[in-house]
Amino acid sequence: DTKTDFCNKCEQRLILNTTCNWGWYQWKTWYVPPGYEDGFAVSSDITVSYKTDDDGNKWPRWRADMVEPCVQNKMTLSNWDGWAYNASLLTANGTRFPRTLSRILYLGSVNGDGCRIQFEPYGDYTSPLNKNGTWPSWEDEFNRFAKNEKRLYIRPASVCDSYYDDDLTPDSGCSLPPSLAPTAVPTGRLDASYKESDGSAPEGVTVWSKNSTDGLELDIDTIFEIPPQRLWGADANSTDNTTNATIPRFYKNKKSTVRIGNFSFRNPVVFNDVAEQNVRDAEYEAGALMDHVFWHKNCAPFLAYRLIQRMVTSNPSPRYVRTVVEAFRTGTYGGKVYSGEYGDLGATFAAILLDREARSSLLDLDPTFGLIREPLIKLLHLFRALEFTPGPGWERADFEIQSLEEDIGEQAYQMPSVFNFFQWNFAPNGVALNQGLFAPEAGIANGPFMLGWVNGVRSLFEFGLINCDSGFGTSEPVSASDVSCSSARSRVQALAAGSLQWRPSSNYTDVKGVLDELELLLVPSGRMNKKNKKLVEAAYDKRSATHDKLSDALQVMTTTSDFQASPVNSHKDGKREEVEKAPYLGRDYKAIVYFYFNGGLDSYNILMPHSKCNGTGSAHVRAQYESVRGAVALDKDEILPIDPGNPDQPCEYMGIHPSLTTVLDNYECGDALFLANIGPLIEPVTKAEYEDGTKQLPFGIFAHNTQTTQVQSGHAGYTHAQGLLGRIVDSISGTVDSAIDEPYRANIYSLAGTVKATDGNYPTSVVSAGSGPVVMTAYDELGEFVSNISRQESTSVMSETFSSLLEQSINSGQTLSDVLDSIDTTVDFSRSDNTNKAFYQAARIIKAHKILESERDVFYISLGGFDTHASLQDVVEAKMDVVNTALEEFIEEMKAQGLWNNVTIVTGSEFGRTMANNGVGTDHGWGGNHWVMSGAINGSRVLGQYPTDLSSESDTEIGRGRMIPTTSWEAIWNALCLWFGVHEDDMDTVLPNLHNFGSEHVFSKDQIFWKD
Repeated sequence: DTKTDFCNKCEQRLILNTTCNWGWYQWKTWYVPPGYEDGFAVSSDITVSYKTDDDGNKWPRWRADMVEPCVQNKMTLSNWDGWAYNASLLTANGTRFPRTLSRILYLGSVNGDGCRIQFEPYGDYTSPLNKNGTWPSWEDEFNRFAKNEKRLYIRPASVCDSYYDDDLTPDSGCSLPPSLAPTAVPTGRLDASYKESDGSAPEGVTVWSKNSTDGLELDIDTIFEIPPQRLWGADANSTDNTTNATIPRFYKNKKSTVRIGNFSFRNPVVFNDVAEQNVRDAEYEAGALMDHVFWHKNCAPFLAYRLIQRMVTSNPSPRYVRTVVEAFRTGTYGGKVYSGEYGDLGATFAAILLDREARSSLLDLDPTFGLIREPLIKLLHLFRALEFTPGPGWERADFEIQSLEEDIGEQAYQMPSVFNFFQWNFAPNGVALNQGLFAPEAGIANGPFMLGWVNGVRSLFEFGLINCDSGFGTSEPVSASDVSCSSARSRVQALAAGSLQWRPSSNYTDVKGVLDELELLLVPSGRMNKKNKKLVEAAYDKRSATHDKLSDALQVMTTTSDFQASPVNSHKDGKREEVEKAPYLGRDYKAIVYFYFNGGLDSYNILMPHSKCNGTGSAHVRAQYESVRGAVALDKDEILPIDPGNPDQPCEYMGIHPSLTTVLDNYECGDALFLANIGPLIEPVTKAEYEDGTKQLPFGIFAHNTQTTQVQSGHAGYTHAQGLLGRIVDSISGTVDSAIDEPYRANIYSLAGTVKATDGNYPTSVVSAGSGPVVMTAYDELGEFVSNISRQESTSVMSETFSSLLEQSINSGQTLSDVLDSIDTTVDFSRSDNTNKAFYQAARIIKAHKILESERDVFYISLGGFDTHASLQDVVEAKMDVVNTALEEFIEEMKAQGLWNNVTIVTGSEFGRTMANNGVGTDHGWGGNHWVMSGAINGSRVLGQYPTDLSSESDTEIGRGRMIPTTSWEAIWNALCLWFGVHEDDMDTVLPNLHNFGSEHVFSKDQIFWKD
């Protein structure tokens, strides 16, 4: 039968989903049309029968007639099975039978006078007919439920679902016609058990009562329907936040409030029944959430700001943002009506691209205007502007540009997290941070990515799209045995997947004509800096062959800020000042390795109660751990017991994660210690002070980005702080004014890209964990031109930010590469993952510290993927295996170098996670547990205070198992800084919140280290 037959003609209200062409023997299920989500009526005259299985067991089943008549030829199933599963049985007033029906079968017409339904409960009732011939106890339960009911309702488990054999799939996609697709919140109709009250109500307000329609009876189930209103109560004459859009409002007569400290809000609506979850309710809830976000007053400014950042400027004016917001909300811009409705993207993008702030050429001269261009956008620019054409035998759909996220930091659809490739509010160290400006794209502007881009496009200019000389192509010239990347260029080019076919209309001898054409094609502002253009011209003239000349000019031009950033690039007089390094005096070497776990490490499965714990019964700490953690708790038998060496801890034996055998070995020999319940604080705070709002708190306590910023900056409560590691190196190296008499020759390295922790006045060397230092492949031929361009200081913040980062990347890469080419480790690192590779690179640099003339080194290494809202145990176990191997091999290498007493490893993460589980994982918390390792520490201790009560009544618990840190990060970094050589008089500069913590709240150098 056709979809029209089912949807338009049937009166029996039970409709089969026939929009799919199902294969034979596939199970079908019922489609619930809008308006009948609350079930289909069946007669209360229900008979009990049984089904006999192959073993002779009799299983209970009920049969009932549907109230509405049916037509045999409309409802008979074409396949052998027409079951619906996991449905519910309800009375007319909405009372639900407490047992789920295992499955329901539509039997069609019975003797031509009615439709019959058969339903079976044996999913919940696993015992067949008793031996004495009586039915199981469910029959009495059902009889009591159905007594005196004129009719019952069967509520299917989902709106549109399907069950079919694994080896069969629908012949076509199972999608409902638009007219039948489930909507978000059912705004036009409430549950069938609700009736409109006949009592008086305020004008325009409809009162829906669940239990009575007699008068205006109000109870906790009463719902008020409020007429559609202009959003956010805006003044109709306002142009700032008004909109023509209106939405209906439904309010339940129940006050349910969530409180977080002194902040509170109404508890969000929940559609899903915890006991009886189904697809329909999930769709309603997801739709309601999307509606809430879409109609929220912050939606338009949020989108406007970020879209402007991506397309025009990183720091738009409030007026510009407001203009785009109004276009989004009203569907109009510049006197033109697009849709005239809220959420119009046509009007939104018109406002973004046609606003005077986007089109004024004068603003290109504003030092704070513009943006650094994204590497993927720049690459696509080259493909389009320079006429990329597939090679012989290649079609556009036949090739991919793979691994760009590893080469340049961006690849379509390969974002490393929900927070994009970079943070919208990233402010790189230097002129941008000093002026309080954002430069988001600088978040991936580091050595490996910047030089990866430069090298990749150099290969593109020279050979085409191929994997030669760090090229972006996926094909190598291996199809011909006599051709390699070192073969004649023409032979390599013939095997490329494609090449840039643009050629100048000017004669190649007309240098000005050729460069003017390139300027028009490649420079966003259309105006190239004259000094830079002279250097491009010099590069063009260096070689004689036309292809070589054009390739060299393109290589140099695409490294300029004129191409890499959007504003006009004006130079200041002179070159950028270099950071002066302290003299190398050959003093004892020291290094700090900051090992950071991105995503929020669930550290209550890293350090946990084991045995002989305080408390009895429900107050026993180990019992509380198992109770509160529930499914994510680790069994006592599998965790590794340790003596905390501290009578203040809640157990005589604590436990650590079973994968951390290397940490255990070092702990037992005194080379490791744990830090309990540590986290970012501005000042000590108790639960009462937190709830009363009487103490300063870090901003955005449970958010990834805000907590990452504050933990890595070591300055909770301040958004524009430099990085903690950067301030440490600045202090000891004399880069800034400090009390140190003889500054140390120091270096700072990131093995994980651009991060807040390393921000400082002293430049950071970003090293690729996989391949080590990255160098410019054409440095010998064109390095002179590129270096002269990048060292010129610019008046534009964006141009200067890019140029300074490129200069640092080139210099650092060349210096490190020249040294490390001859350095290898004694230990054979497995190098099976980026974490292990990062520790390998750090070990090589440490081994070369005398050649590099370094007395102090700081390393940042990270491992991501710890945002374990689900699959917690599996994820943490796999990642701790990685951590354990990397630490084991690195420590073994440090001992082989005789430097284990000179190196300290400290772990960190943006926050701990909730003690309580969410069913499959844990959520964002605050305090957590970490560890320190070194041959120089007084280990075998758990410092700080592990929570002595893990229940909701705990003095440190503030809801859902979130623990207020009892130890601040200042506590351990105070000792680390002093050990590393920071002068005591500089500690308040390096740790700006340190003065808020008395000596009882921080660790001294002597408390942590036995060896200076």
